[in-house]
Amino acid sequence: MSWTHRDSPHDAFAQEATQTPITIAFPQWMLNIWEVSHDHPEGRWYLEPNAQCLRQKASLRIVFAPLDLPRRDALAQTLELFDILHIPGDFTKERLQSVSHSFGRSTDRNGSSSWFHFLCKNIDIKQDGSNPPEVDNRAATMGYHLSTLPQADYSWHRAGFFLRVENDGSTTLVCFGAMPRIRQRINEFVAAKAWQHVVTDPYILFDLLFEALYFEVDDTVWKMNTVFGPLEHLILEYANSKNIRKMSSKIPFAAMHNCAKHIIHIAEAIDSCIMLVDATLRNVGNHEHTRPTTNEPILKQLRETLQYRRSLFGSSQLRLNSLQKRIDNAITLSFNLVTQQDSMVMIQDSNSMKVIAAITMIFLPTTGVATVVGSQLFLSDPHDGGKTWDVMLTPLFWTMWWISIPLTIFVVLLAIIWHWWVHTEAPVVEVQQVIKRAATFSSSNTKKLDK
Repeated sequence: MSWTHRDSPHDAFAQEATQTPITIAFPQWMLNIWEVSHDHPEGRWYLEPNAQCLRQKASLRIVFAPLDLPRRDALAQTLELFDILHIPGDFTKERLQSVSHSFGRSTDRNGSSSWFHFLCKNIDIKQDGSNPPEVDNRAATMGYHLSTLPQADYSWHRAGFFLRVENDGSTTLVCFGAMPRIRQRINEFVAAKAWQHVVTDPYILFDLLFEALYFEVDDTVWKMNTVFGPLEHLILEYANSKNIRKMSSKIPFAAMHNCAKHIIHIAEAIDSCIMLVDATLRNVGNHEHTRPTTNEPILKQLRETLQYRRSLFGSSQLRLNSLQKRIDNAITLSFNLVTQQDSMVMIQDSNSMKVIAAITMIFLPTTGVATVVGSQLFLSDPHDGGKTWDVMLTPLFWTMWWISIPLTIFVVLLAIIWHWWVHTEAPVVEVQQVIKRAATFSSSNTKKLDK
């Protein structure tokens, strides 16, 4: 929505389409249309390969179109569709930016347009035999390789919805890239012939979309709950076991991180849906052709239904918040288990060092005696052909003790002082206190001697 008029509002979209790799193969561009017109008052379905048929008059028309991606092979058909329905350039800009939330409304002299885009994380589950369920690894788009990370999925639910209401009340809803649930809900609506109230407020069609999107999002939340349940149980089993070694190599940190990442994306989608419902509620009854006085019961029912949709999205949000907290607890517990095991390993290493020190102390006297005896401190003189020996002390023996005993005492005192200095919070203050006490004691003794 811009204050600047552009002759070609979809230039950026067209430029992006020309840069699409030719190697990417898209399905055939086709429109699946249902409409109520003068010639077909009961409605009819038909397929069209271009948008020229949309120029014909119809009181109500619902169009299922391919996803509004910038495709080189279908650029002409897509731009023609945009031009016939007066789709603004902001709609295509949102697709180029892959917005996670949008709700646009634009009014002109011929009528009004409303639109929004839907973006939600896609989660598919696979289960092989007795293995626990896990996320089916899927690539982001065509041309990307699959990831080898556990519980990874890079695919998304993407859709766009555009509602055009003319001043005479004729309404057209275009669903770009509609999911199966959207198609199913629209088919139920058409089969029930319940479209007579759409002329009162076309946002009834948005309510149908919100109903289908709720089930899409809520099922995704339940799938994540199904995937995370076995992971959570595995972590609790590790926490309860006492005989598991190398815990860090067994805990599935990457899988839990991917689950947490998926939940963040799903939370973003739920918040977006809640904001969409709120924006629709604010615009109910704002179409030019509506008569608020005569249609107030229908508008009231629509508001109540939209508020109910909002509460359902809020329910999914509560469940997702609970799941997020469970994942946070599991990740915290996993880190605590690894830290605890590392601490036990350090304690075991410390005990091993104590054993080595004890063994060294056991053999230290023997080693010391052997060293002294084998040195030049003693002289041996054999007699009678080696039958007897005379052992004599050299002068260096007593010199060694005169040097080693004071040196040993000095080293021991130095070690005691260093240990005290390291384990004392304020050694300087304590030294000063000791000096003061010594000075006080010395002065008191001097006074007693003077008396």
